[in-house]
Amino acid sequence: MVNYKINDFQGALIKKSNGSLLYIWDEIPPLVDGPANLVDYNPDWEILAQNEIEYIKSIFPPGSIIAAEHIGSTSIKGIKARNCIAINFAVKSVREISDYLKKHPIPEYELVIDLAHEISLCKNPKVSSLPNQPQSFQIYFLSPLKNDWIMKKAFRDYMNANLYERDSYENMKLMTYKEFIWSCGRYCRGKTDFCYEVYKKIGFNHISVRDYGGRTGRWVQGFSFIDYLEQRKNANWQSTNLYKFT
Repeated sequence: MVNYKINDFQGALIKKSNGSLLYIWDEIPPLVDGPANLVDYNPDWEILAQNEIEYIKSIFPPGSIIAAEHIGSTSIKGIKARNCIAINFAVKSVREISDYLKKHPIPEYELVIDLAHEISLCKNPKVSSLPNQPQSFQIYFLSPLKNDWIMKKAFRDYMNANLYERDSYENMKLMTYKEFIWSCGRYCRGKTDFCYEVYKKIGFNHISVRDYGGRTGRWVQGFSFIDYLEQRKNANWQSTNLYKFT
């Protein structure tokens, strides 16, 4: 492993056993970094997310995608967010998705991450706050058994069900935005402590700040899918987006 620094981004370069190189970023990769532009909530985000879900599902062979969820700040009603719609796709096989994308790249999407457990693509990565600009999308392909599939949905549902927490989250985002307006990467990382505390309230009690946040260490031990369902039942969360299996 070789430590390195590129454009103020810390990370490590690992040579895998098959000879390929793997980059482990401590911050968001430069490809998707830039000013942390926040905009007012757009009720069309939900429609745009659903349209993009249908488009992405139509590209892959039947059965490849198990379910899809609109996640991230644009899925939380009423709060300011970066104009980038994030979508998680639960897939039958991450490796099969990777192999398919190598032969059939998705137009307008750029590869951000291609790992054994997760693939991420970005469309229009330089997110703009100006009107009439192309909509940005960040999509992830991962196993439905991974904790990140559970955690992102849990965070969204908890925020949409709790007005006080939602307002607190938006206020924290605005303060972090003012501090790191020049860097989307640092803005995203600046939210980690708050999100970590929210995950503990939801029931993810076995994570640490080091485990959560950014592109590194997101796979958390000690919290099962059954635990999540029990927490959701006890909190009486309401959601129309959960478990849309096809």
